[in-house]
Amino acid sequence: MNRRQAYGREPLALLFPHTTGGQMCFQNTVRFGEGAMLYGFKLEDKSVTHTTISFPDASKKKLTSAEQNSSKCASLKERLNSYSSQGLRTLAFAMRLINKEEWNRFKESYDFYQSKESFPVMSISSNDRDLLLSQKADEIENELQLLGVIGIEDHLQEGVQETIVALREGGVQVWVLTGDKLETAENIARSCGLFDSHTSTKTIQKREDLSTVGNGRAKAVLCYRMTPSEKAEIVKLVKTHLKASMACDFAIPRFRFLRRLLLVHGHWCYDRLALTFLYFLYKNTEDWLRGFELKNVPVKECFINSYRNGKTADNCSDVQPIVVGVLDQDFSAQDLLLKPALYSDGRKGTKYTYQLFAVNTLDGVWQAAVVYYISHSVFDDEDCGLWLFGFYTATGMMLTNAAHLALEVRCWTAAVAVIFVVFIGIHFAYFLGYGLVAQPGWLLDPPVHVANDAVLTSDFWLTMTITTVIAVFPR
Repeated sequence: MNRRQAYGREPLALLFPHTTGGQMCFQNTVRFGEGAMLYGFKLEDKSVTHTTISFPDASKKKLTSAEQNSSKCASLKERLNSYSSQGLRTLAFAMRLINKEEWNRFKESYDFYQSKESFPVMSISSNDRDLLLSQKADEIENELQLLGVIGIEDHLQEGVQETIVALREGGVQVWVLTGDKLETAENIARSCGLFDSHTSTKTIQKREDLSTVGNGRAKAVLCYRMTPSEKAEIVKLVKTHLKASMACDFAIPRFRFLRRLLLVHGHWCYDRLALTFLYFLYKNTEDWLRGFELKNVPVKECFINSYRNGKTADNCSDVQPIVVGVLDQDFSAQDLLLKPALYSDGRKGTKYTYQLFAVNTLDGVWQAAVVYYISHSVFDDEDCGLWLFGFYTATGMMLTNAAHLALEVRCWTAAVAVIFVVFIGIHFAYFLGYGLVAQPGWLLDPPVHVANDAVLTSDFWLTMTITTVIAVFPR
């Protein structure tokens, strides 16, 4: 625009593109002489066959769609197809000189159709407005003089081909939406790894073509000749039929980053969440059932007094799975990048199923029974205080939780090992410290030195060992 101004050409308008499936035109109008307008076009190559065009040396002879057998039109189409087969984006340029009055009439009507005021006045929808805009543009898009055609090479970003190939190997269905013609779109799709020479493809151009596809799920979908609004509709339609939890939008500056984002971090995220959810399902089942067993014995008092109900000791077995869920890895990042098929485990939901839900629930029932009844058998023939029995069961549950989680860890690191040692130490430090500072005036029967005396006996450590081994033996 600035260059035309430098040469004394005053720009008048730059119209937005209008499309009707097979037609896409971008217009630019400048003042060219007194009372004359130069109406210039950038046309998609397919639009050439839909518009009345004259060649510079054809003595103003018009070529319509019925006269496409002429040598010049055939040569033009051959050149366009040649560019498309090379993966180039093709454009045709045309122009027309119009008078000022004709331009003003067209511009006034066109602007009205584009404005929002036309909606209530004409009672039309957005789709109807697009059709009216296209029909209005057709009135002036005739008797054009062809200036030439060009092919534009659009380089792919670095790593696009490797990323698309990896996503396909991981079972991800890739959709490519483009405004290019079919030949150009297919060439680009093959160059970026969306298709290969062994891929069976189906071309759908009409509704009747859908019957040839069958009920199978396509590994990749290429949509060509798409306008921006049609692209938005396709994205909305695809997301509507996906699970809400699986439909996400990613805005990334480089397409190659998507490979690591999905195949590595996406896999780790799903795996860690599944591990954490299943562990807490098992742990809460065990904790609830053990409390149910303790409260339904003949005595009318809970075996775990208020200092246990404060949940301080419970936190020792709650923090560990959270830390493991943040740090654990079933596969290294390098393995996940080299073997994209590993991503299919998360995509298919194989790590959080009804079977695993049932197994972890039964595991919690089993371990709750083991912790309670083994501790109960130790004091079967002798007297036992409520707080001593509560300390046995609380410690047994904490150790079985830790052992269960240790079996679930796939990637042992120094941080994970330290977390296990630290929170087991906190558990004993809490009970031992409370036993030392507890005073008779605090409760009717305070747990004075209960834990301190228990840890000095061999029966306690033997019971904890047997309880832990039997509880996690099914694992």
